[in-house]
Amino acid sequence: MIPAYAPPHTIHELLKATHDLLTYKNVKEEFEHIIKEYLQTDRYLTTGSGRRALYIALKSLGIGKGDEVILPAFTSDIVPMVIREAGATPIPADVGLGDYNIDTGSVLDRISNKTKALLTVHSFGYPSDLKTLKEICDDHNLFLIEDLAPAFGAKYNGKPVGTFGDLGITSFGIGKSISMGDGGGIIVQNEELFKQIKDDIQKENKNSGNTFIKVFGSIIMSNPQLYGIVGYRVKDIMVSKQYDHYLDEIIDKQDISLLSYAIGIQEMKSDVLEKRRKIALEYTKVLNKFDDVYPPVETRDVCSAYSRYFVRVESEEIRNNILKRMKTMGIEPLIPYHGYPISTSLYPSTFCDMIPKAILLSKTLIGIPVYTRIPENKIKELFL
Repeated sequence: MIPAYAPPHTIHELLKATHDLLTYKNVKEEFEHIIKEYLQTDRYLTTGSGRRALYIALKSLGIGKGDEVILPAFTSDIVPMVIREAGATPIPADVGLGDYNIDTGSVLDRISNKTKALLTVHSFGYPSDLKTLKEICDDHNLFLIEDLAPAFGAKYNGKPVGTFGDLGITSFGIGKSISMGDGGGIIVQNEELFKQIKDDIQKENKNSGNTFIKVFGSIIMSNPQLYGIVGYRVKDIMVSKQYDHYLDEIIDKQDISLLSYAIGIQEMKSDVLEKRRKIALEYTKVLNKFDDVYPPVETRDVCSAYSRYFVRVESEEIRNNILKRMKTMGIEPLIPYHGYPISTSLYPSTFCDMIPKAILLSKTLIGIPVYTRIPENKIKELFL
């Protein structure tokens, strides 16, 4: 069975990264230098995880008890969970049906005298409407935080996402655009804030042996032959436990392992981002021929990273039929879960009936594996 997503590495690449630990005098400096060049900024810092990065971002902006943070209703539960842990209240705004990102009109409806920040998530690698969001934040004296955990490599008006807001946070965990096994990062606009955050960044590295086992296991288990037997069961267990230790993660000041940095260097020097885009655009070209299928559309302003490739169909019934075809064809289907939309227990109940588009997307989106190439005739067969 072809997994819905898998790490881009091979065992050979993992072994090469392990060998490279002996080659580079300082893998952390080398990795961060590459990242800074890519993001066109000098103010980037690596963190132990994306969750840790978000928590640091919120606390560094003084966001806490009594404050509200507006975020898209269609995102992972971990985002409002971290906001709540920082002491603030997450306020969900509805999203657009075309790009699955936060709707600017809905944002305006949510702003109150308690609103301190707007957090936009670049869903599945697709950039948000940053121009309008920035204007809203400027007009209402709000901080703008960009969550590019699913979108490292995406660009808006030719500039990397994560560099438009006051802060940008990213993740390099398994299944991300750049997958190092562990890690996250913060991009900071203000020099003084950057120095403040830098003082709070972790010092001691985690064990590279644990990283090797984690990445090696993910490579083995995502092999199509093994995945259909046991891999998907292991993945389901890991997904069900993904939030079990999040409180420990957001306060953990340990640095990622040196092996993670070595893998990151290799990933950044590869063409993994370009390959994923090429496959996604080929899918879009095929699916544009169907009247009732709505693939993601790139405008002139945006360049998606396509960490996931989701397509919207007309109804939940149609989606369920496609899911059955995918399983029959040996392709693991991917549907939004674990926070798409975010759980109602994580935000004030008054907003439960104010996110209809997010709810609709949760019932009509279906994902196609984008890390690998599925033949055009198979893609057509899925949607016939």
